[in-house]
Amino acid sequence: MFQRIGRALLALVVVVSVLSICQAAPPPPVTALAYRPNGKQLAAGLRNEVQLLDAMSGTVVYHIPGQTGQVTALAWSRDGVWLATVCGVAGKSGEVRLYRNPSTSPEKTIAAHADVIHDMAFSPDGKSLA
Repeated sequence: MFQRIGRALLALVVVVSVLSICQAAPPPPVTALAYRPNGKQLAAGLRNEVQLLDAMSGTVVYHIPGQTGQVTALAWSRDGVWLATVCGVAGKSGEVRLYRNPSTSPEKTIAAHADVIHDMAFSPDGKSLA
């Protein structure tokens, strides 16, 4: 009798363990957001990537992988051609990457300084970042 109950409990523990392993992990937290100036897309910063979402449906339409750590700030140029991303690890590194008409490889990477940058913006003429 006890052997049957023990086996049943063991089987239940195994099933629950397998189910918990098979469940999808929760999505990573969004740490930065920026609307494209035309309002049609939203850039969302996550850990190690940026996702571009359709602003109406919320569907991910493009991935920009390869960010070095948490994405902490995003900014679109006024004309919507350039997307600047800021990523890094607190107390270790921070960098700015510029993407043209978003692609998966940056046009320029700027090693900013030895800490995370929390905000940035394009100048009104789109020629500088602050």
